[in-house]
Amino acid sequence: MAKREVLLQSIAVVIFAVICFVFFRFACSADLFRKEQVDDLFTISTFLAYLNKPAWLVCYAGNALISIVGLSGAPVLVTFVLLLEWWILISVLKRFRVGEMAPLYAFLPVVLEWGTYCHPGYLLHSILSTIVALFIFWTVGTLLPETAAALGLPQG
Repeated sequence: MAKREVLLQSIAVVIFAVICFVFFRFACSADLFRKEQVDDLFTISTFLAYLNKPAWLVCYAGNALISIVGLSGAPVLVTFVLLLEWWILISVLKRFRVGEMAPLYAFLPVVLEWGTYCHPGYLLHSILSTIVALFIFWTVGTLLPETAAALGLPQG
């Protein structure tokens, strides 16, 4: 990639992060993040209650992250998680040799996640589940070439 393209992508990431943070900090109410808070999250009984849920580890991780950063740090956390998803999507798309447009193509699902996060039923652990699935997909395709060949992924 040319230096100009890298610079433009870096500027796009910074602009996205700033807009995302400003949106979650000032345009959304704190009720958006209160839906994730759990009292007494770090007790054994609460942890054991999570074991009965599907995707219990990601559910617990999402609620733990929101509880750790608090309501004032939640906009930063959600922005960071969305940027992490964008980065992993770019890596997956580059694995398929999408080319120079990979950051742009990866941007669409991230914006959709951003919009759906504003719905009361869509929690942080939903975004974390997507990130974990993408990371596993990328890991299998990158670190295990024989598995990638068996799945029909391009070799590179």
